[in-house]
Amino acid sequence: MNPFVGIFLFLFALLPSICAADDAKHRLSGHLLVAAVHMPDYRFMGTVIYIYEHSEMGALGLVINRPMASVPAAAIAEQFEIDVEAKDSNVQIFWGGPVEMSRGFVLHSADYVNDASKVVADGLVLTADKAILGAIMEGKGPVHSVFALGYAGWGPGQLERELFREDWLTLPTEPEFIFSEDPERMWKEAHDLYSVEL
Repeated sequence: MNPFVGIFLFLFALLPSICAADDAKHRLSGHLLVAAVHMPDYRFMGTVIYIYEHSEMGALGLVINRPMASVPAAAIAEQFEIDVEAKDSNVQIFWGGPVEMSRGFVLHSADYVNDASKVVADGLVLTADKAILGAIMEGKGPVHSVFALGYAGWGPGQLERELFREDWLTLPTEPEFIFSEDPERMWKEAHDLYSVEL
């Protein structure tokens, strides 16, 4: 058995959630956090994080530029007993963050939605169940997707303090940047975009 298959044992658990807020102070859902050059937390040096929820209760996001493993689609289908003809391809898995590494998420284009999906922004959806994996293997899933294990989380006020310290840059984003940009170049490209935004 492929050694990477074991990491998928609990891949598609329930999506962690916090209450949404309309307050303008909590406006970062659907935005990117880009680690500053002087990022003090080594775990997040050079990262780009997609924030999928931000409220007075805190924030949740996925690191989208840290590829972790490439696993044969057929091995994943076998592991999860998904009765589909898996394509002869590999599934790229990303390190989504240090919190609950046994949980898996798919950030994807809006051409696929199921009951477990959360529409985050125009053209971007987050789904955390294995049905999406079967759909992708059958060619019925989203055209674009990022699979991630784990997530990044901040408690009430924590992200705001890190932003005040200038540990992060913030950027609006489009699906094209998330799904088309080379992960190895994404951090630099995001910094370049930030300079243009200024």
